[in-house]
Amino acid sequence: MPDIPDTEYITVKADGVFVGGKPATHYRGVKIGYRKSININFQDILKKYPNIQEMRFLTSETGGVYHTNGNPVAENGSNAWACVKFDDGYVSP
Repeated sequence: MPDIPDTEYITVKADGVFVGGKPATHYRGVKIGYRKSININFQDILKKYPNIQEMRFLTSETGGVYHTNGNPVAENGSNAWACVKFDDGYVSP
């Protein structure tokens, strides 16, 4: 999701859930459910993978193949995409 602005996806970090760099309760007009659980689960992930800085989640028109790299677009759709940003700045495809 390198060419997609952060206003178009959810970012989960150690200190919360964000859209566009701001704490968020909604994404694309829909309430983000289970935010407390999201934070707890992310803390559990960090215990196993401490080099993860953030996880990003996007809904997109672009479909793909499960567990395969792809090129989602920013336009909202019924497909879910995710990637991970690491402490060294690398963002997974």
